[in-house]
Amino acid sequence: MYAIGVDIGGTKIACALIDGAGSTHAVYRVSTRAQEGADAVIDRIESGVRHLLERAGDRPVVGVGVGCPGYVDAQAGIVHKAVNLGWEDLPLADILTARLEAPRLQVRVANDAVALAQGEATFGAGRGCDDFVLVAVGTGLGLAARSGGRMLRGSSFAAMELAHVALVSDGRPCACGLKGCLEMYCSGVGMLAAARDYLPQFPDSSLHAVE
Repeated sequence: MYAIGVDIGGTKIACALIDGAGSTHAVYRVSTRAQEGADAVIDRIESGVRHLLERAGDRPVVGVGVGCPGYVDAQAGIVHKAVNLGWEDLPLADILTARLEAPRLQVRVANDAVALAQGEATFGAGRGCDDFVLVAVGTGLGLAARSGGRMLRGSSFAAMELAHVALVSDGRPCACGLKGCLEMYCSGVGMLAAARDYLPQFPDSSLHAVE
């Protein structure tokens, strides 16, 4: 018996076919290209899921779990706000369920950092630990916390959403519209921004040749 995991990142979408022990049997990766709009991104997610369904062969696939950045209502499957994707109140679980046309295939959507932390609690470094904080540094910045054996989500799905808290007065402009957000200093986007800021001070740096 298999399940399919989907990680929606700012740079890439990564899909994996996994078994009940957490072992990976096949993977599928594609660029996110969020600037093309939600429909195009969901097209790519659907393609990845269908590819892995084929790879599963005769083995049953019980569900699809999607990790998405932003404020996510996991119970309803709605992405209320994903800054780096440009999504607002998107019923992602319902959309994918309708597209896949597989009534027995359950689709669940959760915040990506929360999903990652749950995975660590089940299969990884968090096993046997009821209280921990996870920091995920990728294109953006994600955080999640487990307390008393339960994942913290918050009444408005904003627990541990610190990436877009403005900490630097008049700092770097962020995609969310604020300036000085933590994500603009502690993420892939932040590292690139820092390189652009400091590169003029180092005219001999080989980074000048990198676009």
